[in-house]
Amino acid sequence: MTPEELDSLLRIEPIPYDTIDLDRFKDDGIILTEAEGWTLFSHDDFERDGLPFNLAVLDSIFHAYYTKDFPYSFTLLYYKDRKPIETIGDLIGKADYESHLMPIGTKGERRLLLKMDIPFSYFVTYEAGSLVASLVIVLFVLLCLIFQLTVIRIKSERLKQWETHAHGTIHDLKTPLNSVVTMLSLFRLTEKDPQKKDLLNQGVVQLKRLAGTIETLLSIENNRRELVLRKTELDLPTLCEPIKQELDVLYHDKPHKIEITSTLPEKAKVEGDAMYIGNVLRNLIENALKYADAGVKVFVRFQENAQHQVEATVEDNGWGIEPKYRRKLFSQFYQVPRPTDKMLKGHGIGLAQCKLIVEAHGGKIGLHDTNNDKGSLFYFTLPLIN
Repeated sequence: MTPEELDSLLRIEPIPYDTIDLDRFKDDGIILTEAEGWTLFSHDDFERDGLPFNLAVLDSIFHAYYTKDFPYSFTLLYYKDRKPIETIGDLIGKADYESHLMPIGTKGERRLLLKMDIPFSYFVTYEAGSLVASLVIVLFVLLCLIFQLTVIRIKSERLKQWETHAHGTIHDLKTPLNSVVTMLSLFRLTEKDPQKKDLLNQGVVQLKRLAGTIETLLSIENNRRELVLRKTELDLPTLCEPIKQELDVLYHDKPHKIEITSTLPEKAKVEGDAMYIGNVLRNLIENALKYADAGVKVFVRFQENAQHQVEATVEDNGWGIEPKYRRKLFSQFYQVPRPTDKMLKGHGIGLAQCKLIVEAHGGKIGLHDTNNDKGSLFYFTLPLIN
């Protein structure tokens, strides 16, 4: 609008008219919606035109649309003292249902109250369809739940049977292994050829390591069983040397480098089971070789930490482990998800074995964070002998 048009509009004389303050009516509790306000405003018009509110007319309209034969009553009363002005209907006594006080006109001085006696059986009949549908849904859900529980129970029983069978099978492997170790030991005693004798020695070591792995598997399967440790004084760097030689032969077709260093005092030793601690070192070093590309470098270090413990670390420049997978790393049967071209066959029990063994010796095992994009740095600690 131009300034001239706006000025001319402001100069127009206002026309007197009635106003209705809907916000005030809402604050006073007279109306809930704007539509109710316009209805009450129309009641005021009827009153001014000499057509006051008539309960008899309301009763006739109610009968025209309501066909149920339930006792009811309409009561017109004053809002302030709740004093009845007029009542119509056949209800006597207390009602099952009472409406809220509905105002007549915008002043809100008079209110209309509807009372009705509705038997409970009517609600049941009226809601029969919904009740039947609800019962059918509940029954369906209950049947599904029973089915699921039955399936879970059957699978649980089968799993227990499988675990019992697996436990027995693993346990039965120990007996033939011990027999083979005994036979190889006898052959070793009578063998004169140094080369064959060396091969027999390696075979005995490998079979004993396999027997130790079986024993660890049995211990992991049954957490209530403790490892039976045959502790002796161990020099960890010396224990690690034959493991390095063994893995060098095993991975001769994969270019790699295993370097062992130690800053331990000359007579620093730990008390532990040589077979089990050797399994831990072998597992960590072999994992470093397996989960890496050709040319991998593995650094095995032994040092004394501030808690007067031997801390052994195995660091590599392999594929590494993403932080989101590290929390479950030492869980039984857990394998780190990898791309298809880097997925290697395994059972996810190696690190779980290591954790069980190290903790049985009073130590701790874990994975250090590295600043490099690739590679891992595993560590475990063992108490030093005072």
